[in-house]
Amino acid sequence: MKHYLSLVLGLMAAVLAAGCASDVADGVKGPDVWKDLVDVTISISQAPSAAATRTTLSDKGDKIERLWKQDDKLSGYDLTQGTPAIGLRLQTLQEGADWHYATLFAYGTPWADNDEIVAIYPRPGIVPTTTVEGTTVTYNLTGQDGTLPTLQQTHDFLWGKGLLKITDAETRTGRGTIDNMITQEMILKVVLNDADGNAITDASHLSISDVSTTATLDLNTGILTPSQEKGTLEIDLKGDGTSNVYYIALFPGDIHPTVTVKRGNLGYVATLRQKTYEKGLYYDTELKMRKTFMEIGGVKWGLGNLMYINGKWGVAPEQWQFLNYKDVYTAGVLKDPKTNGEFREPDGMRDHFNWGVLGDHALEWGHDNYANMTAGDISGKMYEDRACTQPTTDFTKAQYGDVAYWGTQGKYRMPTVDEMKALTMTGYKFGYYRTKNDYYVYGYLFDGRKIEDSDEAGNEITQAEYDNGVFLPTCGVRNEKYGNLKFNNAEAYYMSSTAVDDPADKYRDPGMRYYGITLDKDGVDWGHFQYANKTNGMSLRPVLVE
Repeated sequence: MKHYLSLVLGLMAAVLAAGCASDVADGVKGPDVWKDLVDVTISISQAPSAAATRTTLSDKGDKIERLWKQDDKLSGYDLTQGTPAIGLRLQTLQEGADWHYATLFAYGTPWADNDEIVAIYPRPGIVPTTTVEGTTVTYNLTGQDGTLPTLQQTHDFLWGKGLLKITDAETRTGRGTIDNMITQEMILKVVLNDADGNAITDASHLSISDVSTTATLDLNTGILTPSQEKGTLEIDLKGDGTSNVYYIALFPGDIHPTVTVKRGNLGYVATLRQKTYEKGLYYDTELKMRKTFMEIGGVKWGLGNLMYINGKWGVAPEQWQFLNYKDVYTAGVLKDPKTNGEFREPDGMRDHFNWGVLGDHALEWGHDNYANMTAGDISGKMYEDRACTQPTTDFTKAQYGDVAYWGTQGKYRMPTVDEMKALTMTGYKFGYYRTKNDYYVYGYLFDGRKIEDSDEAGNEITQAEYDNGVFLPTCGVRNEKYGNLKFNNAEAYYMSSTAVDDPADKYRDPGMRYYGITLDKDGVDWGHFQYANKTNGMSLRPVLVE
């Protein structure tokens, strides 16, 4: 979208020109400076709907309106001569007045009649988001904080082009016209709410994935080219508890970003629908954020176990959920796992997995169903062969590797042995969490507390504790031969992504072990123990891919 702006180049008073000299050559005075300068004074008329340098957003529409401000700093460039103009500072007689003045000083080759000139905002060197090399400007989206004032001063990217007319060669003054100033970015206005519609006003950090964080602008054509390599824009928020509204400058294009918000240790996620975003527009979006991770020790743990249900992969909606919880925790009565604790996963559903197998193999069990790499780590990795020697990034070709990464299409991954050990070393509480449906789900809560001894029957995990920790339910282990689940409600077995070759284990073939964890009322045990072999189905708590 174009905004129209008239720049009439005329002679400025000597007092004004002298006042801007320090902007040109700091500490250098005298005629030697002035003989190498072209002095061009710009008088800017701000009519209704004319372009200006600061973003203002209206609830009446989605067009970015702008307003000139005192001391806004722009830059100019003579495309014909190939010389930049420095010291362009927007000066106003009165804030919000109709007429504004600025002065361009150019070193080197004098500018001449019919030279093509451009003006850009903000001025390079004033803010770290804009740099110039030759006739190319590089814009950078980093440095935002979600507030409109910061966006206005550092991320309003404008470009305009016109012709110069020299009217007095001796005094090197003239006039000319720039017909338009074109906005290069779009603005995303986001309103952050949780899944229940409550405002999130205390967020400390916001990330937007799948966006270009840099772009180049051709000063000759005004064509903006975002970088092809997309990444994640990281924004530190003030989160002072007063507002849940944030403003973010993005480069336009066909994007499908995921927004992640952090408040305390908790993380929330929402994904914007894919659409083509246009420059010069702002998009007002209300996001209903869902809780998705708990950060402990720098690792973003998922808030549910990996599950497959009737053709769909994902993370359980709640930390306590697993497929057989109703069979075990009815009315708060703990069933004896030795007599009534063996179950089977329902048909078409899985939440226990053999190690390192993907696709249809991930839904099966058996002695030969595993990836047989003897050592190494598969977190976030996929392979075409069982020995994991042929890596691939193609989800359709992958047969072995990280089932959490494959099942969630790269959103989550398996935790490494070091990450799991770090979690368990933070301290824990063993007990039960009482669900809204009055189920008593036993498990381990990791939240950084000191290790507590407790009996399994009388140690309730409160809602506040549950909301601020990683809760791993005791959902047993799957037998490699028969497919039965054992030790429901009594013990838990969770896998890491790290394989291990144990030469001392004469009962197992090489490549059949990995590091795992067992949780029961007696504590936490680590290693490549009896059930931590790749043919038994164990639970998996994934971590968020960053």
